[in-house]
Amino acid sequence: MFAGDIGPSCRRTYTVMGDVVNLAARLMAKAEPDSVPRDRRRDRPLEHGVRDRGARAVRSWGKAEPVKAWTVGKAKGSRAHAVADTRLPLTGRNAELGVVRKALGGVRTGSGQLVDIVGDSGIGKTRLLEATRDAAMGYRKLRAVCEAYTSAAPYAVWHQLLRELLGVGRDDEAAVAEARLRDEVTAKAPDLEPWLALIGAALDLGIAPSPEVEMLAAENRRAKLHETVSRFLAAALPGPAVLEIDDAHHMDEASVDLLRHLVGQLPERKWLFGVARRPGDAGFVAPEAPGVARIDLKPLAQPDALRLAELATKEHPLPSHVIEVVAQRSGGNPQFLRDLLRSASDSGGTAALPDSAEAAALSRIDALSPEDRALVRRASVFGLTFHPRMLAWFDDVEDGPPPDDEAWARIADLFDDDGTGYLRFRQSLLRDTAYEGLPFKQRRRLHATVAARVAEETDDPDDVAGILSLHHFVAGEHEPARRYATIAAKRAEDVYAYVEAARFYAQALEVARSAPTPRRPRSRRCRNRSQTRGSGRESSGKRRTPTPKRARSSRAASSPKRGCCSSCRGSRRSSATTPRRSSGPSERARRWKASRASTSSG
Repeated sequence: MFAGDIGPSCRRTYTVMGDVVNLAARLMAKAEPDSVPRDRRRDRPLEHGVRDRGARAVRSWGKAEPVKAWTVGKAKGSRAHAVADTRLPLTGRNAELGVVRKALGGVRTGSGQLVDIVGDSGIGKTRLLEATRDAAMGYRKLRAVCEAYTSAAPYAVWHQLLRELLGVGRDDEAAVAEARLRDEVTAKAPDLEPWLALIGAALDLGIAPSPEVEMLAAENRRAKLHETVSRFLAAALPGPAVLEIDDAHHMDEASVDLLRHLVGQLPERKWLFGVARRPGDAGFVAPEAPGVARIDLKPLAQPDALRLAELATKEHPLPSHVIEVVAQRSGGNPQFLRDLLRSASDSGGTAALPDSAEAAALSRIDALSPEDRALVRRASVFGLTFHPRMLAWFDDVEDGPPPDDEAWARIADLFDDDGTGYLRFRQSLLRDTAYEGLPFKQRRRLHATVAARVAEETDDPDDVAGILSLHHFVAGEHEPARRYATIAAKRAEDVYAYVEAARFYAQALEVARSAPTPRRPRSRRCRNRSQTRGSGRESSGKRRTPTPKRARSSRAASSPKRGCCSSCRGSRRSSATTPRRSSGPSERARRWKASRASTSSG
């Protein structure tokens, strides 16, 4: 088969030629309506399993023997990939594992540590956090994941960590969390009962402030909140504990300040903070302090990448030359390496390998069946984390029926279960790629549906005002977006998160500026006058007599009457002050007559 530009420069076009193209064209010419025939001897394996609707012999010009063509039926789903999404041994990270084990040893002796893991997307930050969790035998373990959707919500990270510490589920009501917090404080730190409202602020609980809290000066309340939460954690986590925070580059400013305060208390605690983030200044950046160890994850060396590729394809081996090409093209990025192996396994070679991690994520989504692809894209509207029941919110005809257990089983390798029924995209890049594939019209409709259902299922929509503001804004619903952004800003002020409050106020101003300007209505007197004149003409049966041009000009030049609307006054004023220009044959005739009179008098 040949592909390229064919024809002269004036009519050149890109086309494909060859026996395969000719045979495909002749098969389509003989196809029945609403059917797709294919020759299995020549076609590549399809990306999806399909049902065959029978075969028949087709005679084609240029072929000595009849061609046996199968009719393509309905898709059965995506093909099973040879590269399984299972946890592989940590390869090529011996030095990094040494830093983690040393930090765990320091925690056991009573000196807290913070391990700051920095690296690009897919480089292995989450996998190193998992290795830290596996090595922490006998430790209390808490985990939180930062998201872009909650990057402006005050103390969003501590909502997750403190709820997990108290044993409160994600969907449990605020009253349940408050009761559990009161019991925990009474049992382990009764001296903190006057400051319960400050701990509740970090948990997003509206606990009424005590007289002690009200007596605090406004500029001292945030520092007192940090101190109170630190003392509560010390009482609730007296033994060794590991607190994981993934995607810390999305951490909100209030959570950043609280974490920095706790880092200063680490020499007195038996805690290990494992923080993973991308390079840059966004979110949390670990300070230079005792007890803080930084790990800069670099790409894997070529031998380690080859070893990882062999481990990933152990059950379904690939040719050695394919593994070498994949390992070299991956650039030492483990996640990109596995995506390339999956693509090579599906295509049967290295000719169609993606060039980047973004292209690999797009290829992985495109390899899904149309129904599964649409399901993943709808799930991306919720962010990184969502509950499967939320997909039933989309009841539009274009979205199809809600997914069943079989559909979730087909795409299970794209998500992780957090143990509470919620699912999370295994890669943020995968979620972003799926979201970008949504048409803008459908994206606005889905966000509007999510905003309506979240407000409906929440006892007090003001509690999730920040999320509602975001969904309404993307949906193009400016008034609720502005209103919820203002509410979120005021709630952030109530918990002393002034940076987040400023961001929400800025968001409200941005929404107000982008909202369409309503048309200015005419004054009531102007409307009444026009309606009265019209009704009078209709009742008298008289038709309006056209006004002569000269009369209309003089009327426009007259001064406006008092009581008209501003638009009427402005239009009359502009016409009165604008000089009239004379043109046409009558003006030229007048000038010619005047010139003749001056000539004769001279």
